[in-house]
Amino acid sequence: MTSKELNQISKIKTFIEQEMRVIDMFQKTRRREYVDSRRIFFCVLRNKFLLTYQAIGDMAERDHATIIYAIKTFENIIKIDKLLNITYQKTLEEVEFITSTPDFTRREEILYKIEKLNEELLCLVD
Repeated sequence: MTSKELNQISKIKTFIEQEMRVIDMFQKTRRREYVDSRRIFFCVLRNKFLLTYQAIGDMAERDHATIIYAIKTFENIIKIDKLLNITYQKTLEEVEFITSTPDFTRREEILYKIEKLNEELLCLVD
């Protein structure tokens, strides 16, 4: 992987941790918010970056079977858990932003996010 991809993955990890309100998603815990944050992260790496199960496992210090199980169960869980599905959709939007735009300055990134939040607010008001 290139350093740009690693930087993008790091930004995605940080975003998921903020959305799920966890400190470090790779902590050895079975608390729901940590497990769900890892599941989102694994799905993004598999579907958007096309990483192998082994490569994802190496990043997360888990074996490939754990990654396969997490992704497989996640696909069923988001059909039922609406809040988790919303978080996953937000993450996919953020992934698109991170991977499709050139590196923004911090100021440009904040302005873009403010614009997106204003659009979301207008949708909620209607």
